Amino acid sequence: MCMECYVDKNRITPLLNPVDCLENHTQYICGTCGRCICMEHDPKRGWQRWNFPFKSLEIAKLYLRTADFSMKKPCGIYEIEDVNGRISYKIFADNEDLLLYLKKNKGKTCKDRKPVFIQEEYREYANTQIRKLTSDEIQVYVRAIRINIRGYKDMRTMDEKSIRPFSAEEMETLSLFAERLNARRETGSTFCCSRAQDIRRDFEATAAHGFACWEGPVPLGLVSCFPDEEKHNADCTLLIAASETAYSAIAAPLLSAARATLPPKTACTFFFPTENADCRHFLEQAGAERQENEYILLLRRADWHEAPCPAVQPRPVRDEEQAAFAALHDALFPGVYASGADIWADRDQARRLYVIPDAAGIAAYGVLKTTGGEKATAEMLGVRPDMRWRGLGRAMLNHLARQAFSRFGAASLELVVDADNTGALRLYLNTGFQIQQENNCYILKQGKDCP
Repeated sequence: MCMECYVDKNRITPLLNPVDCLENHTQYICGTCGRCICMEHDPKRGWQRWNFPFKSLEIAKLYLRTADFSMKKPCGIYEIEDVNGRISYKIFADNEDLLLYLKKNKGKTCKDRKPVFIQEEYREYANTQIRKLTSDEIQVYVRAIRINIRGYKDMRTMDEKSIRPFSAEEMETLSLFAERLNARRETGSTFCCSRAQDIRRDFEATAAHGFACWEGPVPLGLVSCFPDEEKHNADCTLLIAASETAYSAIAAPLLSAARATLPPKTACTFFFPTENADCRHFLEQAGAERQENEYILLLRRADWHEAPCPAVQPRPVRDEEQAAFAALHDALFPGVYASGADIWADRDQARRLYVIPDAAGIAAYGVLKTTGGEKATAEMLGVRPDMRWRGLGRAMLNHLARQAFSRFGAASLELVVDADNTGALRLYLNTGFQIQQENNCYILKQGKDCP
């Protein structure tokens, strides 16, 4: 049961004409589970929904929190009987209000004149909101309780398993679920962060393209897509808590739902550990095209061997070099997840940009990604084609490692390299990097249907 709104179904209300209620009425939005409870005042008597009688104790409980919030104290639900023996339930602020009601309604009685349900104390919660929902929020809420826009659909008719979009109140559950699955290579995704707080940040940023499969309150799988309209591509995280046939049964409708939200002609890219055989089998069955594998390498501070290199000193990039930096990056790495403009926009924030200049402009550059934690990433390292095989790549790699370990206090430096880039791989291994993980890459183009 939700400690704030006293109910264990976080999408059970509104009960009557829910779409109309959500569109036109002020709602109490539970700061704990996200349930919406109507707070609108009746135009004739000024009553709220909780002031009216209820057919059952269960329904009365659905609205009790709004009474407590309105009166700023614990209100009680009382069992009322009329002269014909019919039972109803009504919420009162206290016994005085009950007695006043009974005095005005001579045919009504209340046995023992004590509440059948009441909270011990009144509490307020920091994330509670009193407002009307936006149209986007209404659509998400409506989908979550399987309401058809043409009319109300009772919660009890829902399928045992349901696919629904990410919602704010479920982000914590989904983030912890993703953290658990991503900790194992057999179920992980390379696009997914390792810590729950970072996963939640990413899920919130891409919520419009995120879907989860639920069995009751338990998530069984999820997909989250980060689209890049310019490149007609979406980086996709697919995490499923099942294997073999059950994996495909969950993954297929999830991915279909997510792809329906993406712009036309958008391809879906998946990176995941080679140990995740279920994901690989599912994507192959879906007709995804396999790309070159990649390695994730890790250099620990104690293993760093500064490679011999020319006497050149990389330096931070300068403002006037913005155009040259972006042009070199885009020429060396066309179509990658971050353009030169994207990287420049994050300069001196999460990304540190370094260059080796020459008479023609920028001969080489490197990008160090760090937020001051234990691990830094040598995200990009590029050398202009006419300046290759002169040791500039080694010089830049040494500089990135030196900055990571000495300036930013990292304990390790991570980088990614394609498996077919044997020259770069040899350089990294000679510098002290070790292979931590090998990843598969698959691209599912539009027009391919999920199995």
